[in-house]
Amino acid sequence: MKRQPLDLKQLYSSKEFEDEFLYDGALGSFCDEKGTSFMLWAPLADRVWLRLYEDGDHGRLVSEEEMERGSHGVWTFFTKENLCGKYYDFELESD
Repeated sequence: MKRQPLDLKQLYSSKEFEDEFLYDGALGSFCDEKGTSFMLWAPLADRVWLRLYEDGDHGRLVSEEEMERGSHGVWTFFTKENLCGKYYDFELESD
């Protein structure tokens, strides 16, 4: 069943949602000598994929990686590869 805007507003405003999903850490992509980490806050997603592209303007999809759900609704993916400067987006699946 698709959630309606009012349902979502009530959900996001609830104490239960805040207790389970409040997150004030880092999000985005981070590169260092160990590799590259990607972090996305998507607490209502059932599955998330990181999609990497050749370039940012009609670039060819190079890779699609399923992300791992962590605590507080944060999804993560890590690779030892240095992906600094690469283009990416996310695909989310939700019931």
